[in-house]
Amino acid sequence: MDQRRIEKAIAAIVREIGVDGAEADRRRDYLKLGDRDLALLKEFHEQQAGKQVLADAFYDHLLSYDETRALLPDADTFMRLKQALASYFDRLTAGDYGDAYVQNRLRIGLTHQRIGLAPKWYFGTYAQYLSELLPKARQASGEDVPKFIETYRALLKVVFFDMGLAIDAYRHADQQAIRAAKDHLQNVISSVPLGMLLLSGDLQIISANLAFREMMGDPEKEFRGRSLFEVLPTSDLAEWATQVLGGGVHQCQTIVDVNDLKGDRRLQMITMRGVRYTEGDRARLLLVVEDITERQKAEQAVRESRDLMLDFLENANDLIQSVTPDGRFQYVNRAWLEALGYELEDLPHLTLSDLFHPDNQTHCEALFERIKKGESLRSAQMVFVTKSGRPIAVEGNINSRIENGKTVITRAIFRDVTERKQAEEELRSTEAFLNSIIENIPNMLFVKEVRELRFVRFNKAGEALLGYPREELIGKNDYDLFPEAQADFFTSKDRQVLGEGKLLDIPEEPIQTRDRGTRILHTRKIPLYDKEGRPLYLLGISEDITERKRAEDALRESKERFQLATRATNDVIWDWDLITNALWWSENFGPLLGLRLEEIPPGADSWTDRIHPDDKRRILSDVHEAIDRGGQFWSGEYRFRRGDGTYATVLDRGYIIRDEAGAPVRMIGAMMDITERRRAEEKLRQSEERFRQVAESIREVFWMTSTDKNEMIYVSPAYQEIWGISPKKLYEEPRAWLDTIHPEDRARVIAAFPKQATGEYDLQYRIIRPDGSIRWIRDRAFPIRNAAGAVYRVAGIAEDITERKQDEEALQRAYKDLKETQAYLLQSEKMASLGQMAAGVAHEINNPIGFVSSNLRTLEEYMTDLLKLVGGYESLLTAVEGGESDAIEGEKRRVRSLSKQVNVGFLLEDLSRLVGQSLDGMERVRRIVQDLKEFSHVGRAERMRINLNQGIESTLNIVWNELKYKAEVIKELGEIPEILCYPQQINQVFMNLLVNAAHAISERGKIWIRSRVEGDWIVIEIEDTGCGISEEHVKKIFDPFFTTKPVGKGTGLGLSVSYRIVQKHNGKIEVESTVGKGTKFRLLLPIDESA
Repeated sequence: MDQRRIEKAIAAIVREIGVDGAEADRRRDYLKLGDRDLALLKEFHEQQAGKQVLADAFYDHLLSYDETRALLPDADTFMRLKQALASYFDRLTAGDYGDAYVQNRLRIGLTHQRIGLAPKWYFGTYAQYLSELLPKARQASGEDVPKFIETYRALLKVVFFDMGLAIDAYRHADQQAIRAAKDHLQNVISSVPLGMLLLSGDLQIISANLAFREMMGDPEKEFRGRSLFEVLPTSDLAEWATQVLGGGVHQCQTIVDVNDLKGDRRLQMITMRGVRYTEGDRARLLLVVEDITERQKAEQAVRESRDLMLDFLENANDLIQSVTPDGRFQYVNRAWLEALGYELEDLPHLTLSDLFHPDNQTHCEALFERIKKGESLRSAQMVFVTKSGRPIAVEGNINSRIENGKTVITRAIFRDVTERKQAEEELRSTEAFLNSIIENIPNMLFVKEVRELRFVRFNKAGEALLGYPREELIGKNDYDLFPEAQADFFTSKDRQVLGEGKLLDIPEEPIQTRDRGTRILHTRKIPLYDKEGRPLYLLGISEDITERKRAEDALRESKERFQLATRATNDVIWDWDLITNALWWSENFGPLLGLRLEEIPPGADSWTDRIHPDDKRRILSDVHEAIDRGGQFWSGEYRFRRGDGTYATVLDRGYIIRDEAGAPVRMIGAMMDITERRRAEEKLRQSEERFRQVAESIREVFWMTSTDKNEMIYVSPAYQEIWGISPKKLYEEPRAWLDTIHPEDRARVIAAFPKQATGEYDLQYRIIRPDGSIRWIRDRAFPIRNAAGAVYRVAGIAEDITERKQDEEALQRAYKDLKETQAYLLQSEKMASLGQMAAGVAHEINNPIGFVSSNLRTLEEYMTDLLKLVGGYESLLTAVEGGESDAIEGEKRRVRSLSKQVNVGFLLEDLSRLVGQSLDGMERVRRIVQDLKEFSHVGRAERMRINLNQGIESTLNIVWNELKYKAEVIKELGEIPEILCYPQQINQVFMNLLVNAAHAISERGKIWIRSRVEGDWIVIEIEDTGCGISEEHVKKIFDPFFTTKPVGKGTGLGLSVSYRIVQKHNGKIEVESTVGKGTKFRLLLPIDESA
């Protein structure tokens, strides 16, 4: 064969495996079969991702021939070879052993190299080749039997296909080569350890090798000349033979179930292929038969064993895990995942240490270190943490598998003992709970032992029912307590329950009691089993249904009517017999319409005579039309006369019942009084009108928008008055309102929008009117919800608070002026004048501030009432839109209640009055503060070092006249060092405390003055025997202007001034007081001047 033919064959394979056009030509150019032919060919095949198995097979078969390549077939034969190889490898990788081939990439050439067998095959050497094949394959596979089977079988398949090549070669060789090929074929057939049959076109056996005869159980048996079906009786072979011989398929393969000559059942894999020695030669069949009985049994046993083990692990209740030495999970069972809360997808990101509880981690790590060293542990205890963070205590056995002196895996079986302990506790609790239930359920509960069916337990309800104390029941059977017929019945049912092993329901059974005669019971019985599944007890529960049975007959007819009536409604039920014209009404017909049932005629006239004259013709026409035209339902709304002559608006619905011929025989229905609903709808309309009048008359802006602010649903006319812009523009451009907000406030307002849906929106901001003026706005909003509870609108009230803001600013200025006045008072040396002035200021300011504060609280209450009323109207509107009568009635009651609480006319009138009063009060405060500023004057003093005892003495001289008539002054002055301070201010503190002590004494008392050193502090104490200060007042005595004295008797600034002076000196002032006993003030001033 020349190189041109080889290149043509390779090009055909390139096209077949998916490379077309220029790419095929380009790659073919690389495949010049010169010195680099085999290397380039291998490189080419490694680039073909989708056909790697086929490429490897092609490459290895090229290596199977001698360097002269004298026997290489032409391109057509190559194509058939390729197809055969592809089919073979498809089957090979689809078998149970195929995964190992794919995973290990066990290519044929590499297999040769691995087992040390030369990769060149020659005619006439198959016997030697096969004699080397078996030990080489076994040596390469070691003890791995499946691997040996895979390797050996693969190599035998290669031999088989090589024989196919040899047969194809007959068509292109001379007669001498054909004879050599025939001899070679017979040599191969005789040498191959697989069973082989050569068949003629009429399926007569030409040759059978030794391996086939041994496979059939008789090595000496002669099969030549016998029909194939005598040896392998299967109908499929005839059909396949026809297809192979006809050229429809190149090769067939199947597994058949046959009996050998000894009668033993065997599984055989049969491969059938057509062969021709020459072009004109008749077709023959070559069968390769492989006995796979033992292999199938072994593979099935392995699969069953593996499946059994996996099923056992997955269905175990214990937590089973397999972990690598680095803590990665190789396997966990279903119970492990469920107990720890993880999914299989979590395992790649999880390590064993992630499970250890932080408090138990060191212990857990130490245990697994021991395991890694080869130690096995039993009943090891540790604490894991679930995915949700819940700790669980586990106990189990752990071991490891060691290979080559290293731990390769650790295995553990754990049990969650936390749940076991909890279960034990819950069991105790459950037993107590069940005992309580057993003793307190109203039905009789009893337990019998199964051998003699004697009672072993009765509850209190059983004692009460039977009339026997429990002591007389325990240990007896039915024959000891009941008549023989009843005892026979009870016993037979007991035996039935125990025989069937399931719950038995006995709807009715009579029982003779001690005191109450015969009662009817509904009884359920069930067997109770021990651990081995044997019945141990019989449990029975009996309900006394005697009274219920007596009532059932009386209720049966009523129940039937009720069941039919429920098809229509639960309101006034009626039943009209269309044959007799009798009409039945439910009991609530009379009370609902102010009538007594005995006054209502039994016929249909009781209905038609009470229909309003204006509605009667329409309603009767509709009813007869529904009846006559074969209708099933009718409904109508009309007015119905009550007993007092007034009319109720009703919604009536009827259901027409017909006989088998379709004739109407009965009509049942329900009548609903919807008078109140209609009134509610009218009141709602009127309420909406009143709401609009209120909204359009108040000075505040009432508004309502969609939640996204893209639709303005309503805005009151006050918007134009406050904003200076027509509401019409806001309806056209809902978000134009944002443009009016002052730029400095706009972002803050937008950021607060989400609070509108929660009712937390209460904001103050500025707007710029078209004339450029700035107004202050207080804007509040609340959500409006639909029937489902979802927010679908937002409403609110915006008010102009510009004047209030101005008043607040005036108040702030007044407060600032007052603070300045207070500072002035701190420096004033004339305490008496300050007291008089401060008392006047306090009196004059407190009054206007008091009523301004009161008015503001009232205004806030008014606005809250208005908002509640608006919310009530909106909820009522939502309920009407929903059409639910119960919701309408509820919202009506709520609106009525709110209307009673809020007097809108009074609120509108009172709002103007309150604002005017508040403005007058603030003007009075402004004038008072202005007067105080005219008295302002501030002095200044220097710090100096003095002895505080001297300051006490000089202060006593100044205030002596205040003290000498009120109290005896007792001085207990100790040795103290000089300190750096403001003497005038410290003396002022002494004076304030001494004068207050004198004022606190109503009759002759005592005042102690003490000085001493405590650590780094000088302590000055001034104690009196005066009236004392209550606990609630002690908390406020240092507040400015706070005083317990009558107006004009104290300014309320003395202690406040003293407190600030002491703080200025980095000191402390403390007070202890008991009402009725006196008060003690302690001054603590630091000795260190740097303190």
